[in-house]
Amino acid sequence: MTRQAPELMIALGARKPGMTIARWLYGELRGAILDGRLHRGARLPATRDLASRYRISRGVVVEVFEQLRDEGYLSSMVGAGTTVRLDVSEDPLARLPSASPSPPRQPTVIQPPPPPRARPFCPIEPALAAFPMAAWAKLTSQVLSTTTTRSLARAAPGGTLRLREAIAGYLGASRGVTCSREHIVIVSGVQQALDLVARLVVEPGDPVWIEDPCYGGAVSAFRNVGANLIPVRVDDDGLDPDDGRRH
Repeated sequence: MTRQAPELMIALGARKPGMTIARWLYGELRGAILDGRLHRGARLPATRDLASRYRISRGVVVEVFEQLRDEGYLSSMVGAGTTVRLDVSEDPLARLPSASPSPPRQPTVIQPPPPPRARPFCPIEPALAAFPMAAWAKLTSQVLSTTTTRSLARAAPGGTLRLREAIAGYLGASRGVTCSREHIVIVSGVQQALDLVARLVVEPGDPVWIEDPCYGGAVSAFRNVGANLIPVRVDDDGLDPDDGRRH
């Protein structure tokens, strides 16, 4: 029989004036995970218990738990409750020395490392392994089940209104960004986004820093509007602003 992780009662900070309950709860739980107060594998209280302790709606707790689960911070199984994922990539405890005494060192035989595998340079490929495919498929199915052919016609030029409203709501609740659907434009990809930005903010002859090396599509987008491209070297932290100022 699998042994369940002990359930923890979480100490949450005070809610700031004007902050929504959902945004407060999301921020407190996410912060507890990232700063190590909620360890990997820790079992969270039941949504009903957490809602009762802090006198908030259970629906809000369920919504926040689902968001943290979809973003990769939590996992849940029927009968096992909700726990912090073991593979949370931003856990700071992974970078800290262990507080427990180290075991005696054993003699080891050093083997020559295998030669590194050559990999193609793909500057525009995202972290596909981190994409929540299961959640995406579930939500896509739900949306398509209520979509009609009428919704395919007369689409707003900036993107579907319901999608833009949902993004604005998510940014406000989860990231503290005050915006509305009028501030959001849905694009087909990074190339269209760069092209729109270049046309809107760059005048012919304007200096534009680009990483060296950089994504070739960015060079094309800014060159097409007559920008003066300035290659700037890249170090371990990204584009080097001191090198850019020197040029």
